Amino acid sequence: MRTIFGPKAGIRIINPEKPKRCIHDFLPGQCFVCGREIPFGIYETVYKTSGGAVFHNLRDCAFLASGQNFATSRGKGNHPINPTPWHSVFNSIGACEWCCAAHNVGRENLKRCQVVTDGQWVDALWVRDRQVGHGWQEHLVYFESSKKIAIFKSKDVKLTK
Repeated sequence: MRTIFGPKAGIRIINPEKPKRCIHDFLPGQCFVCGREIPFGIYETVYKTSGGAVFHNLRDCAFLASGQNFATSRGKGNHPINPTPWHSVFNSIGACEWCCAAHNVGRENLKRCQVVTDGQWVDALWVRDRQVGHGWQEHLVYFESSKKIAIFKSKDVKLTK
């Protein structure tokens, strides 16, 4: 609220708070894109490069790093890894088979497991694993409470029924 001085002195003009608008300049609830529910297993912000064929939930995804290394090995320059709203890439390029595996597999196909976090066994959903060399495996798990994925070593994961 402010008071105008000068010829209209004494008249008070109220400046109401402007309602928050989405990135498309619509009011809450009006935007089709922003109002869409985020698909299971996909983060609100995903990562992609301009030369990549898929998007990633994790900026430090092993498959994203592998793609960058592959491009370098072929004498190509690396494109920067850009954070991107999920809705701008979801229907135009694919989802990473590693860090977006929870989405690709579907909630109904995930297996119950427990993982060690801070010295305690915690319930989670097992998504998939991958070989990382010399008999070592990484396991991708999904936490229902936080809707986040995490990567664990084999010794820190046990499947439950």
